[in-house]
Amino acid sequence: MTISESRKKKKKKPIKSLIALIKIGILAAIVAGKVLVLVKLFEAALKFKFLLVSVGGFIINAIKFWFDLKAKKQHQDENIVYRNPYEHGGDWSSGGPGEYNARAYDIKQEYAQNLAFSGHKPA
Repeated sequence: MTISESRKKKKKKPIKSLIALIKIGILAAIVAGKVLVLVKLFEAALKFKFLLVSVGGFIINAIKFWFDLKAKKQHQDENIVYRNPYEHGGDWSSGGPGEYNARAYDIKQEYAQNLAFSGHKPA
């Protein structure tokens, strides 16, 4: 081998490796592009799915609203009874015969707690 032949081989080798690197770079760019396209397609599919679910929920709520309006038109004659929970009286203070009402229970009666600790009371 002569010096000129060895120089030619050295020159060709970096060019071949450079071409190989360029080919690998191009293939990597193509693969990355395909992956990005697949990700965008998947994203679009998820957005479409979300749109379908939200439209379905809207339709269900619209149907419920329609039935509520329909039910209100049919029951206009019913009166709404409101009881103020802060007012005392009414059902709580009735305490009729045969009814147990804890609020009307005689406090002076001997409870189990009073009986249990009756020995501890000073005489």
